[in-house]
Amino acid sequence: MKHFFLFIVLFSHEAFASSTAGQSAFNPDISVNGLFLDRNGNRGNDANSANPNGFAFQEAEMQFTSDIDSYMRGNALLSVGQTTSQQFDITPEEIYLESLTIPQVTIKAGRFKTAINKHNMLHTHAYPFIDAPLANTELLGDDLTEPGVSAAFLIPVSWYMDLTVQSVRGNNPTMFNNSSPNANVNLARLNNLWDMSDELTAEFAVSYGQGKNSNDMDSKIWGSDLIFKWRPSIMGTYHAIKWTTQYLAGVKGNNPDSEFSKGITTFLQYQFDQRWWVQGRTEYFDRLNGNALAGPFIVKRKSSALVSFDPSEFSEFRIQYDHLRDDQQIAEQRVTLQMNFVMGAHPAHSY
Repeated sequence: MKHFFLFIVLFSHEAFASSTAGQSAFNPDISVNGLFLDRNGNRGNDANSANPNGFAFQEAEMQFTSDIDSYMRGNALLSVGQTTSQQFDITPEEIYLESLTIPQVTIKAGRFKTAINKHNMLHTHAYPFIDAPLANTELLGDDLTEPGVSAAFLIPVSWYMDLTVQSVRGNNPTMFNNSSPNANVNLARLNNLWDMSDELTAEFAVSYGQGKNSNDMDSKIWGSDLIFKWRPSIMGTYHAIKWTTQYLAGVKGNNPDSEFSKGITTFLQYQFDQRWWVQGRTEYFDRLNGNALAGPFIVKRKSSALVSFDPSEFSEFRIQYDHLRDDQQIAEQRVTLQMNFVMGAHPAHSY
């Protein structure tokens, strides 16, 4: 592992040296993103806690992007995470080829983040809040990232509409995780974007996925996203509002007593100055079996508030407060500081 990491560092140095010599067309754009945390919460005194108190290395992402030829683009993103206090792991988060020349269609093949909902397609450093929504964490684990193929079609209508269909390997530990080599997960996402005015846009998407779980029964997952974005035409670099609501649900199995889970997240982001954002989020999640009269056996409610200072597009400092109510007698209250920075080429984020 140490030798592999050394190879990446040396490769990055040589590629950068070559690109500065006027040969960037043959070398990838390279960026490194670092995330560091400092937590303090009433449940974090236990070292085995999911969110232990103190300083923590959250993640580092190394991204390499380049046109392979006039037909394809390559993207490789490696994630470095901390598994124990002294152990680190390098994971190929996304490595795929993407078509460049097919009109109205984009083909993708490799390992990538699936389009099951808006949040699942984000990398950690691009999360609206420091942590993922409850529904994503409970239903997908970290996320739904798998090897497979994807096709995105631009639909010829008067507004922006695209349809994405994907077939991937089902290794997700929470919803699918079937041991058969032929057990794929098939997904579809229909996304719409409207310009309501010169200052306001609305986006609405629905998603659906189905595959086999560890009991060789069907697991289904579905959801929707509704997003409004407002940015004034005058002083637009100083003010903006974004309101996002996400619903995600899933059933694991096709028996009457199969687990059914659902969660909803809504949050508001307000930019009140060129470099300052303030945000609020509220969430609900529950899980029940086929006997609905018995009621849910897992219920979680969470509220979050965040303030972000962004000196530039290459750095961000955030403080977040969380209040979580679950099956524990005492609610969790936690304050988290995050430092987020990027070095090198900064690929554009999806809209």
